[in-house]
Amino acid sequence: MRSAKGQLNRPIPYLIKDYFSSWPSFTKVLYCSLDYENVILFIMLFNLFDRVTGSSIIAVTIVYFVEKVLSTIRAYLSKGNIAKKTLVDERFFV
Repeated sequence: MRSAKGQLNRPIPYLIKDYFSSWPSFTKVLYCSLDYENVILFIMLFNLFDRVTGSSIIAVTIVYFVEKVLSTIRAYLSKGNIAKKTLVDERFFV
């Protein structure tokens, strides 16, 4: 089955969105879909610290520590939020 131009005639593949899927989308799983905003924040912080210090290594190190602080705060606040919403004491969380 070759066309006049010598190419194979194959059906064009297409994807169908599953509207009945009960699984959450990938973007809603991580950081409540705030990953894009976090990346933009880290890029802006890197540019700021790179211009202030004049060193990319120092800027990356500062952004790394900022990310660790933000993730620690998020973990602490989310543990309290889960404890409050499920009526389970925080001592039971590992």
